[in-house]
Parts: sequence; C-alpha cells; structure tokens
Amino acid sequence: MTRYTYKPLRHLAVPVLALGLSLPMVASPALAGDQEQIEVTSKSEMKRWQDKATRKLNNALRQAPGRHSVVPGNGIVQIAFRMGADGRPEQLEVHSNSADWKAERMAKYAVKRLGNISDVPVGNADGARFVANIIFAADQIQHKELKLALARSERARLAAGEAESETIVLGG
Repeated sequence: MTRYTYKPLRHLAVPVLALGLSLPMVASPALAGDQEQIEVTSKSEMKRWQDKATRKLNNALRQAPGRHSVVPGNGIVQIAFRMGADGRPEQLEVHSNSADWKAERMAKYAVKRLGNISDVPVGNADGARFVANIIFAADQIQHKELKLALARSERARLAAGEAESETIVLGG
C-alpha cells in the first residue's frame, strides 16, 4: 500500500503586476530636459497587458527550477530591467531584496521568462526602465502585510520626489 502525504502549499510567491497609480508619470523639472515621459495609450489596454504579464510571471514562478525543494523566505524582491531590441527583458539587476537569495533567484527566473513585452501599451517603452515587484509570502496574512509595506514604500518614494519619468513599475 502506498502512503500519500499531504504537503500543503509551503510558500506562496505572488507577483502582483500593476502599473504605478500615477501613470502617466510626470517628469520633474530636473528630469524633464533629456528624458521623455511614459505615456499610457489606453488604461483598458494597460489593464489587459498587466493581466497577461501577471499570468506569465505566475506561470514562470510555478515552473522555476527547484520550486519543490527550495522554500524562499518571506519578502519582496524588486527586479529592474530594460526591454531589449528583441522585446525581451534584459539587463536584469536586483533593485532590492527583503527576502533571501532563493527568492531572488526565483524572481530573476520569472522575469527572464516574461517573453516579448514590446506590446506594453505605452508610447515610448524602448527607453523605459521596468521594475517588477514580486512578493514571496508563506500565507495570505503575510502576503497582505508585505503588499501594504510595498505600497507604503512606493508612496514614500513618490512623495520624496524620486519618481522616475521613464520607469514602468510592475507590482504593488
């Protein structure tokens, strides 16, 4: 007789993809000289694009190598990247990581697997910097706390005038 043991979902990785609330972002006078603003062509198209990108990230996280044996720590991993000439994410770098190296590795894997993102409905995505916020949480309560912390930090960043007119924020 074979015994099956129930293994509950030990960890929940939730990429919350959402373009920042303030898009189109407004360039500050100091930044306005050389840089172009990101202009969303349609809010409904942006919502569809966000949903599609969220599904891609979720699928990539489910397929990440070692996902069954590696349990990432709770936290938020922010991966910054640019869109390459082929429309795929490139120049990936960790913007911040409040989790651990395991979460960072899984987040990078997921972002690399986004595929072609050239269909993002903004007027000038070529020079844009993207930041993907991926929340790793053991349960829904921890996820909610981390999501609130991410929202607070984003509000503080915007209030401090650190908004970048050419950054597309995914998550939060």
